[in-house]
Amino acid sequence: MAEAIKKISVARGYDVSQYALNCFGGAGGQHACDVADELAIETVLIHPLSSLLSAYGMGLAEIGALRGQGAEGALDAATCARLKPILDGLGAEAVREVVAQGVEASETETRLSARLRYAGSDTALEVGWADPPRMRREFERAHKGRFGFIDNAKGIVFESLHAEAHGGGARLAERAGPVGDAPLTVARQRTRLFSHGAWRDANVYLREDLALGSLIDGPALVIEPHQTIVVETGWRAEITAKNHVVLKRVAPAPKRMAAGRRWTRCGWRSSTTCSCRSPSRWA
Repeated sequence: MAEAIKKISVARGYDVSQYALNCFGGAGGQHACDVADELAIETVLIHPLSSLLSAYGMGLAEIGALRGQGAEGALDAATCARLKPILDGLGAEAVREVVAQGVEASETETRLSARLRYAGSDTALEVGWADPPRMRREFERAHKGRFGFIDNAKGIVFESLHAEAHGGGARLAERAGPVGDAPLTVARQRTRLFSHGAWRDANVYLREDLALGSLIDGPALVIEPHQTIVVETGWRAEITAKNHVVLKRVAPAPKRMAAGRRWTRCGWRSSTTCSCRSPSRWA
């Protein structure tokens, strides 16, 4: 699970340790703390309907339409002037498709973008449509974040144009409840939990017993209608004002990886966690 997250984050230049892990799926709560440990993430968010999040999201999601077309030319004012009418036409087509599905035209939003690459390379990155200097800056920032360098010797060229229209999503705001001094929550029972290579005594709580503001230290189990949340040793669960479960690490994380090797300092960043993939830098 951690490796899959790295492919869409670390491999694209994002430092996942600066983010919260959004946990979903019927079994997600059982693995959330361990996955966060592997990624050096300190906070996990679990929505009240996290085990049904796909269906919940589909019910709230906007209707969208995408249009794209290949494009050629250098990133300069003349090429942008030639391509902008084509891009506007793609956006109009996308809007018409969304409107045809029952969304008012006034409620739709359109995002225009282009895929750019260095001349002679085959790796394109998407940037929002803007004036050439701004697109160049956005492309270079994205390229450096993804690949670690900028090549000033090569020109930047267009590969394709893209337009996305969307609208009609549900307008829903989750209500926050009052959070005071939460009453001491009594565990329904005790059980044995195999965690981090050993059997440990753990409290078992029912979600319906937990008031807003409740704090639960691991190791513990929180039983919800659709899933079980495992609060590992060194983690604390908090019930927020919006009835979410937020897991936060309150003790030093174990320095380990899914492959069984330990993180160590490599000089790439000044912390005990590292996103590099050089085996020689692993202890």
